[in-house]
Amino acid sequence: MSVAHTNLLLEAGILVNKAVSVEEISNILVEYANSGLKPDLICLYQYKNPNDSNMKLGIKRGFASPPEYILHESEL
Repeated sequence: MSVAHTNLLLEAGILVNKAVSVEEISNILVEYANSGLKPDLICLYQYKNPNDSNMKLGIKRGFASPPEYILHESEL
């Protein structure tokens, strides 16, 4: 791991430690993964309803069009 990646990881850890909600933690992780890895697409899927087995797209960074939902039966 490079020094730049280590610094990004430390910065993200400090912010996650200060976060007060799951939403804030999710945003921090996505933003830092995006800036550190520079992927074409990064997504975070979440269970929006505890009774639902399908995950909904919560956060997306990039130009691709990922599916809005990942069905429970999906290979993903």
